[in-house]
Amino acid sequence: VKIAPEDKFQYLIQSMSEGSKAREVVDSFPLSGSNYPKVIDYRKERFGRDDILLEV
Repeated sequence: VKIAPEDKFQYLIQSMSEGSKAREVVDSFPLSGSNYPKVIDYRKERFGRDDILLEV
């Protein structure tokens, strides 16, 4: 099953705690499929761990 980047972006937003630093980063990008890889790259760069991308 192939998931569209804009859907991945929406799932990412839904999986994050509102008000968290990680969520603030994601919310700073406009919701679009072309921004999804940018969000992931920026989060990896900022938080330094690409194995953990969600804040619980």
